[in-house]
Amino acid sequence: MEVLATKWIRLLPFDENKHFDAYFELRNDPRLLTLWSGRRDLVTRLQLEDELRHDFAGSRHQFLTMIRAGHNDIIGFVYDYGFNSISGYAYTATIVRYDLFGKGYTVHAMALFIPYLFDCFNLRKLYSEVYDYNAQSKAILLKIGYQEESRLRAHVFFEGQYYDLITLSIYREDLDAVRKLRSRLQRENIAEI
Repeated sequence: MEVLATKWIRLLPFDENKHFDAYFELRNDPRLLTLWSGRRDLVTRLQLEDELRHDFAGSRHQFLTMIRAGHNDIIGFVYDYGFNSISGYAYTATIVRYDLFGKGYTVHAMALFIPYLFDCFNLRKLYSEVYDYNAQSKAILLKIGYQEESRLRAHVFFEGQYYDLITLSIYREDLDAVRKLRSRLQRENIAEI
C-alpha cells in the first residue's frame, strides 16, 4: 500500500493486534453511537471480534487506521464496505474520537482515502450515508465533493422525532477537486477546510 499521509495524519492498514482496543473503545463510545447509520448498540469484545470477522469476510473492503501525526496516537478509522466490483461502487465511513470530532481530521482522512480507492479499485462512484440530524458529517462530505443523491424520508426515530437518511455520492469524474484538496493538505498544515 502506498503511503497515505498529510501533515496531520497517516492512514495505516488496520492491524487487529495493534488497533483492536482503540476500535473497541470508539465502537462503544455512546457519544458516537448515534452518528452511525447502523450498528448503534454497545458490543462486547467477543461480539466485536465476530463483527470484524464477518465484515472482513464479506462487507468491509478496506479498513484503515488514522494515526495523528506528531502524537502517533490512534484517533479514528476510515473504511469502505459493500464493495461491488461489477457495478463499481462502495460505501465509505469514518469514525473519529469524540474529542477530535469536527476538528478537520475527517477531511484529511477522506481526502486521502477517496483517491486511494478510485486509484486502486474498479470504482465508478462512492456512497456515504448520514442521518439528517448529523449536520456536521454531512457538511464534511459536501466539502470533500460528495453530492446528495437520495433521501429516505423519516427513516429513523431519534430523540422524539423522525429524521431522513441521506445518501451522498462522489463519482470518479469528480475526483479533480479531491486530488487538489489532498495535495494542499499534504503540502500545508491546514486545519479546517
